[in-house]
Parts: sequence; structure tokens; C-alpha cells
Amino acid sequence: MRLIILDTETTGLSPAEGRIVEIAAVEMLDGKLTEREFHHLLNPEHPISEEITEITGINDAMVAGRPTFSDIAQAFIDFVGNDKLVVHNAEFDRAFLDFEFFNIDLDWPHLSKPELWIDTLAYFKEKHPGERCSLDALCERYQIEDPETTDSYILRSAKNLGLLYISAMEAQSGPSK
Repeated sequence: MRLIILDTETTGLSPAEGRIVEIAAVEMLDGKLTEREFHHLLNPEHPISEEITEITGINDAMVAGRPTFSDIAQAFIDFVGNDKLVVHNAEFDRAFLDFEFFNIDLDWPHLSKPELWIDTLAYFKEKHPGERCSLDALCERYQIEDPETTDSYILRSAKNLGLLYISAMEAQSGPSK
């Protein structure tokens, strides 16, 4: 089975106040991360606040001359295909993607199909009530080691989420053979 592990960085906490500034998706095939990935730093078409730069590490100079969401939207659709997305806090990413696709008047069927979204935050909140369920806290709890790579933070986060998802599913059903 093919899954796409997705993460985004944004310039705000809601689409009303921000845009996607970085997007990363990695392919998982039969429970293993492949080398296929989709990653872009994006020009949000508005200035990035100092507060967001402190949170994301992304500033205006880094996105100057970069593609906009419109420039990469079709390639993103093609990369995802018809496969399910695994996302930590899916409603957040979905709201931003909905806004971005609406702005460019492009239909992406995933937005109207909740069955194609696996929200790991909801899963872990149910599994670990009252405990911290940030991606970092969960990776520590499940002993997922952050790989030493030159990947961007968001690409590493997507890969870590994939490893976390595999670990949680194996713990739930026993290791696959």
C-alpha cells in the first residue's frame, strides 16, 4: 500500500492570516519510506513576520524568487495521486491546502474526501490521553531518532512522522513479516 506523509510550514495559524511557505511529502510503500519525496520552499506572496521567522526559520530572503503554490500545485497533485495522506494535525494542513487550491481555482479531490486523510494527532491523543502529542514528544516516546541529514526541518519532520506511523501501526498489530 502506498501512503504519502505530508507536512507544511505556514505564515500564520489559519488561512485567514497566512499561506503555505514550505511543503514536504514523502512516499511510503508497504510500510517503508522510499526515496521519493516532494519538497518546495514557496513564496507566500506576502511578507513573513518576524514571529513566523522565529518559529519556522524561514524569512523573506529565503523565499524570494521561489515558486508560488500555484506553480507547484499540479506537481503536488501528481505526486500524491489517489493515495491516502498521513498528516500530524490534518485539519490544519487541510485548511491551508483548501485555501491554496481555492485561490488558484484548482480542484483537488482529496479536500472533499476525509477518508483519504489519516490524522496522527487525533490517533495519538486518543491513544495517550492527557499526554503531550507533539511530533517531537511522540518521536521521543516511540524512540524515533531524528536522522542526521541536510534535509530541511519540515522534510525531516515528514520522514519522522512516517517512521512514527510505522512504529505505532506495528505496536498496534504486531510487526509485519
